[in-house]
Amino acid sequence: METQLIKQIADDMSFIKKDIILIKKHMVDVDSILSKDEELLLKKAREEHKEGETVSLKELEKELSEDVHS
Repeated sequence: METQLIKQIADDMSFIKKDIILIKKHMVDVDSILSKDEELLLKKAREEHKEGETVSLKELEKELSEDVHS
């Protein structure tokens, strides 16, 4: 009886483990989901970048460094 119970528990755990693996494969990273506002901001940023209205990090750091030293 005890052996049968242990086998049943092991089988159940195996089934649960397979389910967890399947769930993990199909999970969506919540950080990759954008709100409507974030979508609009991203669209605007891409347009600004395409039009050359953005500044690279390297350029920004240079400008900030110049402002501090002036």
